[in-house]
Amino acid sequence: MLEIIKEILGKTLTTLIGFMFLGLSLFHMIVGLIGIEHHLGWFFVALAIAVSFMLKLILHLSIGSYFGMTDVLGLDPIIALLLLLPTILAVFGNITFLSSLSLFQLFKYARAKLFEKDDEYNNE
Repeated sequence: MLEIIKEILGKTLTTLIGFMFLGLSLFHMIVGLIGIEHHLGWFFVALAIAVSFMLKLILHLSIGSYFGMTDVLGLDPIIALLLLLPTILAVFGNITFLSSLSLFQLFKYARAKLFEKDDEYNNE
């Protein structure tokens, strides 16, 4: 019985955390667009939406969200940064992961080419 309760609570907690991050992301997107509109105008809002969908890049929305929270909503800059922290960590975490993955593949390719030449000399 206890195992079933743990399993249900685990799934429920995971679902609630997922919805919380989804809501926070939606809040960031809306406030980011408001911040971009406040400083730059509607053309750049449309451009930001297009870049977000085409390149799957959200850093400009995070910057706009910071300015939207501080300038439009009037929040303290520290609170705005704390609200942006999960997004910033996700963006830079993905960048770090992808760059390390690219370096790993580069080293793997270089090592394969290096040992391929060694094998050619050993076979002759």
